[in-house]
Amino acid sequence: MQGITAFAIRFDQSLADLRQLTVESSRALRAAHTADTARIIDELRAFHAPSLRTKLAEVTVPIDRFKFNTRVVPLLGRERELAELHAYLDKDAALLWCVWVGDGGVGKSRLMLEFALEAQYRGWAAGFLADDDPFNSAQWKPQRDTLIIIDYVATRAEQTRKNIVALHDRADIFEKKVRFVLLERSAEETDDWFHKFCSTGSDATVLNNHRHAAPRKIDPPDEESVWGVFAHFVRHRDPKSKRVSDADLAKLKPVFQERVRKQPVQQRPLFACFAGDLVADQGPEDFKKWDSDTLVKLVLDREIEKRWRGKVDREYANLLVLTTMVGGLTREQLYNAAAELGNLPDMDSFSQDAYRVLTGYEPDPQEHELPPLLPDLLGECFILERLAGRCAIAESEGNPDAIQDFAKRALTWLWDNDAFPTGKVTLRTVRDFPNHLSVPTLLEFVDGAPILWGAMIADAAGYDLDVTLTDKLLHRLVNSPAPALIKAGAFYNRGVGYDQRGDSGAAIVDYTTVIDMPDAPAEQKAQALINRGVRHGQRWASGAEIADYTAVIDMPDAPAEHKAKALVNRGITYGQRGDSDAEIADYAAVIDMPDAPAEQKAWALHNRGASHGQRGDSDAEIADYTAVIDMADAPNSVKCKALLGRAMMFAYSNANENAQADLRAATGLASGDPELESLLSQFSSQPDAGGDDE
Repeated sequence: MQGITAFAIRFDQSLADLRQLTVESSRALRAAHTADTARIIDELRAFHAPSLRTKLAEVTVPIDRFKFNTRVVPLLGRERELAELHAYLDKDAALLWCVWVGDGGVGKSRLMLEFALEAQYRGWAAGFLADDDPFNSAQWKPQRDTLIIIDYVATRAEQTRKNIVALHDRADIFEKKVRFVLLERSAEETDDWFHKFCSTGSDATVLNNHRHAAPRKIDPPDEESVWGVFAHFVRHRDPKSKRVSDADLAKLKPVFQERVRKQPVQQRPLFACFAGDLVADQGPEDFKKWDSDTLVKLVLDREIEKRWRGKVDREYANLLVLTTMVGGLTREQLYNAAAELGNLPDMDSFSQDAYRVLTGYEPDPQEHELPPLLPDLLGECFILERLAGRCAIAESEGNPDAIQDFAKRALTWLWDNDAFPTGKVTLRTVRDFPNHLSVPTLLEFVDGAPILWGAMIADAAGYDLDVTLTDKLLHRLVNSPAPALIKAGAFYNRGVGYDQRGDSGAAIVDYTTVIDMPDAPAEQKAQALINRGVRHGQRWASGAEIADYTAVIDMPDAPAEHKAKALVNRGITYGQRGDSDAEIADYAAVIDMPDAPAEQKAWALHNRGASHGQRGDSDAEIADYTAVIDMADAPNSVKCKALLGRAMMFAYSNANENAQADLRAATGLASGDPELESLLSQFSSQPDAGGDDE
């Protein structure tokens, strides 16, 4: 019996060992399978990595010399921006995004190209995300620290938003950093793309959690650097040229600097390149005559006369119009366009050499579209000139009417077939060349465009354009489904345009339209109320003026900046009506606001001080002026006026040393500011303004 029992015990133990072995084997197999699966997933995610490009180019045709990636001119005056960008890479967070904005020709793409190259040197995967890249962030795990630069992000805002949100879901397991730099002309809260990108929808919180900072504006580099760009381009065009000697170049420097001060747009590096190129080619004689629009047109005209004319036929000239209007054209689109429009090249016998003459086009297996005329400013000018019946490239093009006719038909076809990119190019063109004679013609086609684009372009145009066409666009908005943000912006901008023309009655009508919109954004409504209040004041309707300021003050969702401004303005109006108690109360409300902007707080203190002085309370007056003077972030203009006001009070009380000290401080703040220098001059000419020796 004992033997049977012992056998049973050993048998049970063997079964237990077998079960344990089975469990352990299963675990091992699962672990191996999991490891293999994880490895495969990692490989797939790596395979889905974004296609990032820093493709440098050579100058193969003359037009290439203006393209940022040929790097004809060294990058000058951008040390501070590059330092900021590298500090952005060094942040600890796994995932961050930021927006950099700047006007056309200011050098956004060139700056980012240099930044990407430097990031690559540091070991990052870095570059511009290709337009046609199928990047799927939900399936990608970064194998290296990665910098993704997206140019013209407004055209890809929704996909970019999805990519960042998808990366957020897995960012806590990343071993590498991911950085996005988004480039656009503008990223204001009133810009439809930016508002939708970071302020609306369920993903807004996620986006804001990974947002690095407010949009960073790229301004032109310093004056010396812009001169360096100009001088370098003069020499690059023809180092042995006798048109511009070293002595001529030295004499040009003060002329150039004076010119860019008068026309700040020409301080942008691309305009300096254009000017340098023309001076090298034509000499410096006409240099002073070139305004910014003329400069672009002169460069374009010379390209046509010296590089293009006679080298292509009418069909390729028309093709350049079409591709530039839409920002690039796929081969399939070209087939369709040729069938419907005519007068375009036959794709079966398409000549890459002919198109290369016009654009520097080099076939790339990764790119599936024919590029537009670049840089953008040249392309936009070309569109407008063709709409005017000018810029004949080919001898076979016929008369101006034929050139204009194709340009108009091309616009109609593009709006019908590819509205989004056509709208983006149209919007840029209107913003860059608002005074060109063909802009009204361009807007005729916008009137038939999808309502959103009509709204956005009307918003950009304001009232600086043809009155009838702008009215026509805005009338379409009133009962349209266009977003309230765009609708309100369009009417508000036209109101500002009327203001600038001195037509306060028409301005009030447009501001009222914004105010009466039930869904207008609070910021737009508050600003329209303030502007309307100012116009009422100019028309001596102080009651209506105060009512508008009060409406802003009572708005529960008005931004603090607008409430503070409305309080300051209402205080001034109360003072003009002789109600100093109400005036001082409004200034005090601004001073006590924890979130009032420094400028409004400084004005409130200054104005309250002046009001105290009018009531004979000199101690309170000096105290308020002193508070402004002691503010670290008060604008110089307000601080200077506070110093002059306190100096006057010191002078009246015979405290001449204190008065002179304040005058010296005010003089230092006013230096270089014509308005403040004029104010100081007026003050110093008054009796008892600090003593004759001052």
